[in-house]
Amino acid sequence: MIRLCIAVLSLLTFFSCSNEISEALEGQGTELLPAQTTYNAVITYSNNGIVTSKLYSPRIDHYETKDSSYFLMNKGFRAEFFDSLGHFTSELKGMKGTFLEKSRIMYGEKNVTFKNLKGEHLYTDHLTWYQDSSLIVTDAPVKIVRTAGVIYGKGLEASEDFSSYSIHQITGTMYVQDDDSSFTEKDSLP
Repeated sequence: MIRLCIAVLSLLTFFSCSNEISEALEGQGTELLPAQTTYNAVITYSNNGIVTSKLYSPRIDHYETKDSSYFLMNKGFRAEFFDSLGHFTSELKGMKGTFLEKSRIMYGEKNVTFKNLKGEHLYTDHLTWYQDSSLIVTDAPVKIVRTAGVIYGKGLEASEDFSSYSIHQITGTMYVQDDDSSFTEKDSLP
């Protein structure tokens, strides 16, 4: 008799728990939920023991699907880049970021800024960082503020330390340095 009561209680508990799970999942639809959420996250990337970059975000949601794994940073992000000696070289910020783990590609969106040690600042609404090739690319409109003027364009390719870059469809005002190291000539670009 005791065994029968335990069996009946176990079955009732099992059915009530499975009903609770079903009710909790109702209305959830097919929305993908994060496998992990990290608050005040810092992810450090290194090569042969030397830090190459650090990624900061107030919240990172890690999603895993059958075919991919990615990090979503809807609360903003900041990435710092370092040279081969581990010295800081540049900083990338945005209001939203998505990092594809397998392909090591990051998409920055909404009020994206990129600055280097020379004091140059890039402003755009979207860019892509290819971590394996250390390349940053965008097809969106860009604005670069430099001590020698402001440059506008549509599209850009840059190194992740932002020491060199190529702007597409460039416009703006730029000062050209002559031989005696003073800024004297002013050129307008179409």
